[in-house]
Amino acid sequence: MMGLALGAYDGWQTFLVMIGGCLLLGLWLAALLDIFRHSFQQPYQKILWVVIVTLFPVVGIFGYMLLGRKQKIK
Repeated sequence: MMGLALGAYDGWQTFLVMIGGCLLLGLWLAALLDIFRHSFQQPYQKILWVVIVTLFPVVGIFGYMLLGRKQKIK
């Protein structure tokens, strides 16, 4: 019996899906760690970015990398 999620993929496709998932997880963790390590110009910005990155991982990660990093206090 084939697995539910990966049953339709052959070996290479499964490998690529797993690599993509690991990359996404790594970027997600890096974004969250960066958010928690730094202070922001407004106190609510940190909470807002955590919520956005958590609820909308793909959009949130790239949104934070493009916009959120500029809002940090240097």
